Amino acid sequence: MFRASSQIEYNNAVIAKTDGEIKACEEELQKLREITANGGAEALGVNGEWYSLSTKTAIRDRAKWLLDKMGKNVDKLNTLESENALMVTILSSGHR
Repeated sequence: MFRASSQIEYNNAVIAKTDGEIKACEEELQKLREITANGGAEALGVNGEWYSLSTKTAIRDRAKWLLDKMGKNVDKLNTLESENALMVTILSSGHR
């Protein structure tokens, strides 16, 4: 019983942290979208073909990295929430 309640408490803390990481990724993806929608390199004040090309690649690569990170965090949330559901079942049944 103690283990189950402790595990739920720990998982809830990790869930909150992971959810915050997902939200941070979403915010950064929105900023990247705004940069590309609002003129990219010109909006940033750095003109030049070499920079514009690398900026598009950098933004695309960063967005892909953020999406991958979000996916891993979503998987982590699903695992933790499933574990919490199991722990709640254990607590409600009174079994070890």
